[in-house]
Amino acid sequence: MNCTNDPRMTEMQIVKVGLIVSIVLVAALAVSNVWLYITLKDEIQTLHNEQNNFQSQVNTLHEQKNALNATYQEYKSTHSHSDSKYDALEAERDLLKAPKLSTRSLHSTDERPELGTPRLHIHGEVWNVGNYVAYDCRLHVVAHQGAVKVIDTQIFVGTIFGENRKSIDDEIHYSGEALTSWNITASWG
Repeated sequence: MNCTNDPRMTEMQIVKVGLIVSIVLVAALAVSNVWLYITLKDEIQTLHNEQNNFQSQVNTLHEQKNALNATYQEYKSTHSHSDSKYDALEAERDLLKAPKLSTRSLHSTDERPELGTPRLHIHGEVWNVGNYVAYDCRLHVVAHQGAVKVIDTQIFVGTIFGENRKSIDDEIHYSGEALTSWNITASWG
């Protein structure tokens, strides 16, 4: 009996081949499902690890925020200043920027001529040793004869630019006894 001529054998062989192909396909599907399961399980584990890391970072950031807030509150409690303190500091800063008048090269003498009126002679220079312009500069002159104030006046100097000077040569006439004391102060503004 020849196998090649038998049509049943061919059908049998077809069934066997179909069965083998089906078994191979089922095995391939089973292997791919196992492989997919393992891969997804690893990926899920990686995602869980990342989630835990992110949660740890969130916790650390919350701790840092709380520590920073506590430090800020402590700083605020020990460094709180009122508006008046800030205003005083601002005024002090502005004084540092202000013109600075000097009367070091200014001289004054009580001149009492035999004929004529006595006078306080003020001469020399008023300096602005600061960098800023001093507007409306003046010398305030106060003089006494004992306990009596006989001179209380101002000599207007004008504007003195920064690091500059103005020359003065003025006389203030008065009457009576010789002056016992006098004071000259420079001001501006």
